[in-house]
Amino acid sequence: MALLFASCGAEDEYVRVTFRVEAKISSGDTIFIAGSTPELAEWYPNRIPLLRITGNIWQKSIRMKKGELVDYKFTLGDWAREQTDEYGNISINKQILPLGDTTVLHQIKGWRVDHTTASLLLDEHSIFPNSSPVIMNYHWRYTPSDSAHFPELRYDDSGWQLSDSYLGKHESEKKAWNGLGWFRLHLWVDSSLWGRTVAFHISQLGASEIYINGKREFSFGTVSMKNDEFIPRQNHDYFPLRLDTMSHQVIAVRYAAPHYEDIQRRNLDAGFIISLNDLSTVMMRQGDEAQMHIYYQQLFTLLPLAMAFFHFTLFLFFPQFRENLFYAVCLTGYAGLVYYYELMGTETDIYQIFYYAKLAGASNFVSQVFGLLTMYTILKPESLNRIRVFFAVGVVLLLTGMYFSGEPFNYFTFGFLLITVSELIYISVTTTIRDKNARIIMVSGITVLIFFIAWQLLIDFGWFEHPGGYYLLVNYGFLGLMLSMTTYLSYEFAKTNKDLSQRIQTIELLTEEKISKEREALQAETERKLIAAEYERKSAELEDARKLQISMLPKSLPQIDCYTARVRMETAAEVGGDYYDIRQYTKHDNFVIVGDATGHGAKAGIMVTITKSLLAVLDLRKGLAETIIQLNKSIKSIGLHSLYMSLLAAELGERGIRYISAGMPPVFVYRKKERTTDTVISKSMPLGAFADFQYSIQNIDLDGGDCVIFVTDGLTELFNKQQEIFGIERTAEVINTILAANPTEHFLDRLFEEIKKWGNGQLNDDITVMILEYKGKN
Repeated sequence: MALLFASCGAEDEYVRVTFRVEAKISSGDTIFIAGSTPELAEWYPNRIPLLRITGNIWQKSIRMKKGELVDYKFTLGDWAREQTDEYGNISINKQILPLGDTTVLHQIKGWRVDHTTASLLLDEHSIFPNSSPVIMNYHWRYTPSDSAHFPELRYDDSGWQLSDSYLGKHESEKKAWNGLGWFRLHLWVDSSLWGRTVAFHISQLGASEIYINGKREFSFGTVSMKNDEFIPRQNHDYFPLRLDTMSHQVIAVRYAAPHYEDIQRRNLDAGFIISLNDLSTVMMRQGDEAQMHIYYQQLFTLLPLAMAFFHFTLFLFFPQFRENLFYAVCLTGYAGLVYYYELMGTETDIYQIFYYAKLAGASNFVSQVFGLLTMYTILKPESLNRIRVFFAVGVVLLLTGMYFSGEPFNYFTFGFLLITVSELIYISVTTTIRDKNARIIMVSGITVLIFFIAWQLLIDFGWFEHPGGYYLLVNYGFLGLMLSMTTYLSYEFAKTNKDLSQRIQTIELLTEEKISKEREALQAETERKLIAAEYERKSAELEDARKLQISMLPKSLPQIDCYTARVRMETAAEVGGDYYDIRQYTKHDNFVIVGDATGHGAKAGIMVTITKSLLAVLDLRKGLAETIIQLNKSIKSIGLHSLYMSLLAAELGERGIRYISAGMPPVFVYRKKERTTDTVISKSMPLGAFADFQYSIQNIDLDGGDCVIFVTDGLTELFNKQQEIFGIERTAEVINTILAANPTEHFLDRLFEEIKKWGNGQLNDDITVMILEYKGKN
């Protein structure tokens, strides 16, 4: 049913709005506009700059939707510098309802940055649901001294050194860092965030004590200059923090990292990074990240281990295939690499993290060297001695990494990886593989690896974003190569067995030709009987489905105030599961239901039975949306998997109808006065597809003589001999032509005559058409 997921509508009309602003700003600043629509960057403060015309006059022309109410504001590039009045009060959102090309004039009296001395400003534009975290790595004030007065809110730190919180090698030298110091960050908190609980996070390789407005809120590790007392701790969690009800607030951090030189030698920053985020967003993301963590563990650890076990088992049974042993070791090393990296992401003990890093390096060495050894054994056994060079270099890097790490060593390790991958590609390209299938398998794996390496490099250079938040896309490339290698080795093993089996079969065929012919004759007779039995069973099933389908339909249509209802269903050779009903609770409470179950035969009948049974216990008078949502959840909970129910439920009112469409074709409305037919399309999913799908109600006003026509997709998706589809537009045209020239009581006869002409009498699916003629309010 092609119409389940597609719809079309009238194109939006656009107008041009010119914003002209008069404002005084500092040299080098630019005025930006941000608003509530995609045309205004959806509140991003630095996406749409205005152009300076002359002096203090700025201007920007923007193409906007006609008749759409839009909120907007002006900034200097971030929400810490949005427009204010002359007293520093933040301006309310401006609004515009563009009805034609126009010019809007603004005079801005001030900017938020002019009215505060705080280092960092927080408001509702900084922390909101689904926002990015506010990273607090700059604007800190620092001193290497230590005093109990430093966390106090009113403490004068104007003489402290301005700094970031990273503690990189050069920064620690500038700070005269001796292993312990204080950092203070001044915040200006908008009243919209007063008393609000946000998510607090700190990432560090040392130990810290966190004070908010003079009160100690958090402690991570043990802060001390003494090595026997100092305990560093990494943090991976978020903690709730309630912001005080005042504008000027201070975060003070007493931070210790006496081991900073060891950390910097590992090419890491010894400092900390604090961030704030929306609490609900963090809780939701942590659940998603936990699921993703399990997914990546299974995908990149358990799957390689399972493949390693498989190849090791093959080696035990067939030791002459040494490549299976080498490849099992390669896969085990790769699983270890991913596993230890995952542990590094959850461990809080700094020295344990460094230990896991060494184990990951060892696993990486094993994976690379034995991967090469596998490729040499398979494709270039005559050049197997070359592996000794890679083995020697890998051992040197492995032993060096156990006692030394840093930027130069990282370059050597990365270079060794590039050389290894290049050698893999070289072996694959320069080796002639005669077997076409084997060549395709090998080339596919190499292609996947190259693709993900290139993608990873583009991401690392900032040309693309990380999809789904996963940073090591190159792992998918290695996984693709591993799967292709497993497939290749399995293929070669199977091909060997197949060759042996074919020779045995040749001998057997020469000696048992007569028996084979008799067996074939017997088999043919058996298949004929099975086909005949299957045909009889299918025929009986289709007949039962047809009877079931007909039994679900009302025997006759009730009389309805203000409306005359007529309906006709034509069933296909294979029952398609169409269904209709009119539920009349009282004289004034009338509801029309038209549906179409997916599939054919008995399965479709089962879905119709379930739907009708559920509707029997649900009261449509309690609300169309509530009833359809409950019906959808009930069908979804039954777990019928690929079975769904397209359904349209309409409430018949005195002046028109209200309806909900769940994956049904458009509703056609014939306007008698205008002698035109409207096509009303609703985007929706069939019942049973998604449990939480929200269905919306559509309203159609009617005048006396107007007609509403409901159809199933058997009509709109009917093909003729030329494989042309009947389609929505043709359906609307045919309806309009018939009703314009005939009384409504002849409509169904004329329509089905057109259907038979188009389909040449052959129906691939059931067709149900219901017409409601509105007679006007009594």
